[in-house]
Amino acid sequence: MDSSVKNKRDRSLTERKIKTAAYQLFAEKGFKSTTIRMISEKSGCNVTLISRYFGSKKNLFKTIIEEEFKTFSRQRIDSRETESLSEELKYFFRESMDMLYNNERFYRLIIRETITEAWYGKIVETVHKDGEDLLKKRLCRLIENNYIESSIDPEKMSHMIFHFLSGLILRYLMFYYRRIDDLEEEICFFIETVCR
Repeated sequence: MDSSVKNKRDRSLTERKIKTAAYQLFAEKGFKSTTIRMISEKSGCNVTLISRYFGSKKNLFKTIIEEEFKTFSRQRIDSRETESLSEELKYFFRESMDMLYNNERFYRLIIRETITEAWYGKIVETVHKDGEDLLKKRLCRLIENNYIESSIDPEKMSHMIFHFLSGLILRYLMFYYRRIDDLEEEICFFIETVCR
């Protein structure tokens, strides 16, 4: 095997170990309470290597968040086709809630950091915009295939849906709801209202 290919593979595996350890520690202890040394010990990689690969704890945190949302977005883009706005919205909300449910501790961290750290809000805005763009593409596909009316503005609709979803997620994470299933009724009401 070519040594440059082996080095890239080794670096990729090392970065993955670091990101996995950091993700777990950030979710468990929070951003401020997690140190590079803790990440080093959990990942089995030295502090210097972590700094060389990511530059800082802040950049490592940002990388993890961006990758998390990109992975989720890719899964949504590649997902099955829907044939109605109602079906698309149900699918979109179910996928979003599943992602939240499966990573609840991490998303609680995201909310906490957004409130306390100004730099973090910029990351969330970028990710939020990417999500809106993804939903807009899916809505455009429905319009192109004549599954929904062409009078619907995909940009305004995706913006409205994302604000609604963000509110649900915030309420869920702040213990307004005790179980993720409690959101179902509100989601169904929203979909019925939008799809009339």
